[in-house]
Amino acid sequence: MIIYSITYSINNPQAEEWLSWLKETHLPRVMSSSYFFRFTLQELIDPLPDPERRTFNLQFYTLEVHNLYEYWDEDAHILDGAMEERFGDQLSSFETVMKRFPQPVQ
Repeated sequence: MIIYSITYSINNPQAEEWLSWLKETHLPRVMSSSYFFRFTLQELIDPLPDPERRTFNLQFYTLEVHNLYEYWDEDAHILDGAMEERFGDQLSSFETVMKRFPQPVQ
């Protein structure tokens, strides 16, 4: 399993607006692309890297890395562009890609 992880940091005054937009607009668009079968959304609470900003982590799950590459090639620039256009320099992010190992049966 492949996990595409994006960590976002946004200025406190825009955080609630961004979070609402993410849940109501961005996530439904990404999930409708069918490259991913699940996502999780978390907020970093300790340690806080910057008290003037809120930090969130979004993880998308896919079975094969080629699904992620296809998403990057076909849809990511459009969806990320919408976020950049709306929130601009109020938002920063970085991405990582991880492979999840199967858990042993207990």
